[in-house]
Amino acid sequence: MFVAIDGGGTKSRVLITNEDGVVLSYFEGPGLNINVLGNKSFEENIKQVIWRISKDFDIEDLLFCFGLAGASKNEEKISGILKRIGVKKFKVLTDIEATFLALGGGDDCIIVSSGTGSFAYGQRENLKYRTGGWGYLFDDEGSGYWVGRKALKYAFMSIDGRIGKTILVKRLEELFQVDSLEKAIPLIYSEYKLPRKTAELALIVKKSAEEGDNISLLILKEAAQELFKLVDTVECNLKLTKEDSFHVYGTGGFLSNVKCVEDILREKILKKYPCFIFEIRNIPSIIGSLLMCYKVKFNRIDKDFLKKVIQGYKQMKK
Repeated sequence: MFVAIDGGGTKSRVLITNEDGVVLSYFEGPGLNINVLGNKSFEENIKQVIWRISKDFDIEDLLFCFGLAGASKNEEKISGILKRIGVKKFKVLTDIEATFLALGGGDDCIIVSSGTGSFAYGQRENLKYRTGGWGYLFDDEGSGYWVGRKALKYAFMSIDGRIGKTILVKRLEELFQVDSLEKAIPLIYSEYKLPRKTAELALIVKKSAEEGDNISLLILKEAAQELFKLVDTVECNLKLTKEDSFHVYGTGGFLSNVKCVEDILREKILKKYPCFIFEIRNIPSIIGSLLMCYKVKFNRIDKDFLKKVIQGYKQMKK
């Protein structure tokens, strides 16, 4: 049987199937980002997950794949912890690699993700390249967090008179329930320290842009440009040309739900690479980890297995 474990900073997801793709179990557990948790807490959390699995399954019969945020620089350390707690058959992937497998189904392609954070990653034959995704403090351009921060920045700049008027000021005042945006500063510092909270402000930018607000439209255009830079950097490093036909898959909560950004990004990609195909595709990264289990077992990826797992996962989530 196959066990796919998808681990982020705040929670993890566990999906167990048999070799035919029949979903046997799904549950959520504690966070599994070793960079966020540290070694001790990571080991305690992974023990909890393995213990819960062992209540219903014999660990000896399971092949594990861990798609973990924070794994890129910690694979050896994570592997040592897994061996120490009794997990024998396993593969460790980064969350980016798991997402790539889920979206591409094992085929060469480029993925660009914009949710709370952002990154792009691609493979072409023996070439691999990743760009972005270094963290919200100094990267994640074009992400929901980046857009939310821009909303705050431009709103206060508008109040100062450094840029033109924008409806963002009024919309943010309504959200924060203040009659002057300046009064919301303590609230912003106390409740919007987490990237996911700031990323929620991207919805206000979207709605304001739909109402014709020029500053909001500018933010979304800038976001699309930043995402194009990510894709273009990957394309260049994979040595792709205008004559190449190649798939680019967009994913993530922000990119998937803001049509304006999707359309601008598509236009930019196809203008430079007219033979490319760009589409939004949202398949959970945990499916990519499951595909890696299949690949380790059979040295190939089966599309029917992929379809069956996706269907079973959707039903299980209901």
